[in-house]
Amino acid sequence: MRICNTKVRVFPELSLYQEIIFLKRFVQNPWVVENVVPYYDPLIKPSVQFDRHLFWSNFSVDFRRVGIPHKGNVARMTLTQLEKWSGMSIKRIPGVKPIRLLRNVVHPLMGQRIFSTAKRVWKRRKERGEKGILTLAPKGFGL
Repeated sequence: MRICNTKVRVFPELSLYQEIIFLKRFVQNPWVVENVVPYYDPLIKPSVQFDRHLFWSNFSVDFRRVGIPHKGNVARMTLTQLEKWSGMSIKRIPGVKPIRLLRNVVHPLMGQRIFSTAKRVWKRRKERGEKGILTLAPKGFGL
């Protein structure tokens, strides 16, 4: 049996769920956690699944009409095809397989949609004076 494109069987990394539980319980500001669909059923139901990605968040993101070209079966795509699809060129990093990184990447248009939605939600919540909302934007948030 092959799991995660490897013959080695490993325990799943579950710290993702610690982060989701913490964020759900203690964070009022907009947040999102992304993970590629794992080989096991998610322990916490994601807010949305888009393509090969699961997202947990405290706000809704509409991925319809984002304009991401369909990439097909990523397991069969070459590094060049993945670079063209994502618009990213990955430099060689010792010990890191560029093709593996690009197979798991969130498309930049998807990331842009998440960021712009989070920014809009943050502004709206701040204007309403909701408790727990940071009054200062995180560094680089562009507000």
